[in-house]
Formats: sequence, structure tokens, C-alpha cells
Amino acid sequence: MGLGGRKTQAERSPEIIKLGQMTALRGMFETGIEPILAQVGWNLQADFVRFRAGLNLAKLLALQQHYAQAHDLLTSLPADAKQQAPVRRLRAHAGLLRTAQGAPAVETLEKTIVEKPTDLEARYCFSAVKLMHDDYEWAMEQLLGITRRNDRFRDQAERDCLLVIFALLGEDDERVARYRDLLQKVFH
Repeated sequence: MGLGGRKTQAERSPEIIKLGQMTALRGMFETGIEPILAQVGWNLQADFVRFRAGLNLAKLLALQQHYAQAHDLLTSLPADAKQQAPVRRLRAHAGLLRTAQGAPAVETLEKTIVEKPTDLEARYCFSAVKLMHDDYEWAMEQLLGITRRNDRFRDQAERDCLLVIFALLGEDDERVARYRDLLQKVFH
């Protein structure tokens, strides 16, 4: 505590950040996301505290099912920030959910994959849809297939998505062990 029983700047920092996040979220619904993304994106380069605020805002957006905005915000981060594990996981998760929201019908995706087995976008969409239907095995199979064909697809989104699914299923799940081993073999 500072003088007179008041909180110091450092002690108020988390409260200020949370208030800023809520204000930004409210403003986003009133004025649109673009001005906020521009402001947050610019501020995120300033320091770690602001980076955390941007990450937390992306989490709030995802919780409100604004997956596209959350993904865009995380994509706008500086390159070094995008490589941090929490950002990669949330970005992968938001990207999959965003893809599932805008994906064509399952029948269309299946037909596309049969006709064009090398269509990685169709496979990615298919994995997102399968994940939304709790068909983890098919989702992981498609993502692993993408990794085998192009391990740099969407800035390694398929690999990050596999890691997200591994976390969802838990380390004790036999599928996690099997697909983790298959993923390791792709890179070795």
C-alpha cells in the first residue's frame, strides 16, 4: 500500500488492465472490432503488460464466440509474441473454431477430399468440423495428414491444433500417445 492506505500504481495495474479489457470489449460491440484491434495491436508492442492485456482480450472474445476477432487479434501480435505457447494454443483453437463456423457441409468437404486429396484447406475445414462433433480421431487424422503433406501449412496451424486436441483429451488418452508418436515421426 502506498501513502494514506491507497494502492500503488503496481498494485492497481491488474485492476486497470481488467477494466480496460471490459471497456474494450464493450466498445467493440458498439463501434466494431477494427479500431480496437488497431489500438491494441499498436499497444501490444509496447511492453509485456500490454501483451497480456491483448491475450486476455482475445480470450474474452473467444468466450463470447467471436472466434474470427480473437484469431485476428492474435495474428496481429508481433512475431516474437506469436511464438509464445499460450498465444500459439489460443490462436490454433480460435482458428479451428472460426474455420468450423464458416465451413461447408460435411458432405461437400468429404467429396472435395475424395476428388482432391491434396486440398489441404478442405482437410483443415474437415478437421475443424469433426472436432466440433467430438470426432477427435478423424480430426487428428486430417491434421496429421496435412502435416505430412506440408508442415508449414498456415504457419504450422495443423501442428498447433493437434497440440490443442492433445490438451483437450489429456495425456492419459491412448489416442494422444498414438498421434503424438505419429507426429514425432513426421518431424524425424
